Amino acid sequence: MRVGRSALGVFASNLLNLVFSFGNSIFLTRTLGVVGRGEFAVFAASFGILSLLFGFGFDVSLRYFVAQERVARERILTSLLLFALCVGMLLFVTVHGNDVLLANEIFLPRSKQSVGMELTLAGVVAANLVYGNVASIFAGSRSFATLNVATVAFAAVSMAVYAALYAAQRSGLWPVGSDDVFRAYLALALFNAAVLVLLAYGRLGIRPSARLLDGGLLRTMLRYAALSWISNLAQFLNYRVDIWIVQYFTGSAALGIYSLAASLAMTLWMLPRSTSTVLMPAMASGQAGVGFPQAARLGRLVFGITLLGAVPLAVLAPSWLGLLYGEAFTASAVPFVVLLVGCVPFTVCVILASALAGVDRQEVNLSASLVGLVATIGLDVALIPRWGIVGAAVASAVSYLVTTAVVVLAFSRIAAIPARGCVVPGWHDLRYAWDGLKSLLR
Repeated sequence: MRVGRSALGVFASNLLNLVFSFGNSIFLTRTLGVVGRGEFAVFAASFGILSLLFGFGFDVSLRYFVAQERVARERILTSLLLFALCVGMLLFVTVHGNDVLLANEIFLPRSKQSVGMELTLAGVVAANLVYGNVASIFAGSRSFATLNVATVAFAAVSMAVYAALYAAQRSGLWPVGSDDVFRAYLALALFNAAVLVLLAYGRLGIRPSARLLDGGLLRTMLRYAALSWISNLAQFLNYRVDIWIVQYFTGSAALGIYSLAASLAMTLWMLPRSTSTVLMPAMASGQAGVGFPQAARLGRLVFGITLLGAVPLAVLAPSWLGLLYGEAFTASAVPFVVLLVGCVPFTVCVILASALAGVDRQEVNLSASLVGLVATIGLDVALIPRWGIVGAAVASAVSYLVTTAVVVLAFSRIAAIPARGCVVPGWHDLRYAWDGLKSLLR
């Protein structure tokens, strides 16, 4: 029940975060327009994949080893800041060299290939690395209350900034373009990372130190991180590689329509990600009363709750998309509904994968991610030229279903729990959820 209460607490904060995220999405989309939204999708996919690629899975490893109390916290901060600085400089050189020598759109849209935007991209990645790793220290320490409040506050600040940009554009005071939005994103990323570091300094005893992480422990952490790194990288590509393929075959305008549908469909993963944030360190630390049956129960509950929320969103999609984002984005409705077919079951995959990572069975997650990635790329290349963004949505939905099936079947075998028991909720699960909610409210 303790894990359930903690998960509900994280979920409650993320629910508030979701409200602000919707506000961010609306202001950004209306400020950028269809083409600008497509350019921002490439930018977001780039800093996402680069953050994962150059993070080497260390955030997951840090969460695991902090939960086991095997890391000297006073040695983390300096090591982390030096690492982020080196990554930022290396990235700038790499992106600038790519833009000058190859002039492709892997990192930035062609219209954004300038030194300023290259520095912006590198800065966002460096800030993300600091933020993600410090957040992992909070999660590994199970200091969720501070992290919850901070994430909600960051989302509120972001919405205020994007609302101000939209108001300035609409009033004619400032011709806000996508370059300004990219720079605002960098400023917010740096602000969030700096504030979280200060909170870790005050709450967790994280201090600057001339001594770096112990070499032997660091090698152990990197070995643990290796499978997680490859798995997360493959999984990220699984649900982001379509951004580059859609851009290649259909252009920025169609990508703007599709990227909105994809980002909205993935907001349904908020609840399972909240739960996995709590579940993984609890499993790693061997917390009493936390095991495979509890993970399966959480997976069933999350799936049922997400399904109930997805049905009205799908039925009313043409109405609320046009109302919130403008008539031009009503075309996002069809790919959004198709994506839900895969995104809703994938919530189970998120929960069970975190449980497997908590007991060091990450090879399952790696296999599932690689199978899903192969399915995504193959179906994208086959379907997008013929069906456009609807084909991209079909490819992603099928990939999510395949990935989920691999994880559920493996978890069922390892935990000796029937696959149905990982997915289909029962009345006893509803009672568990109700008791947890009452406990949280008290």
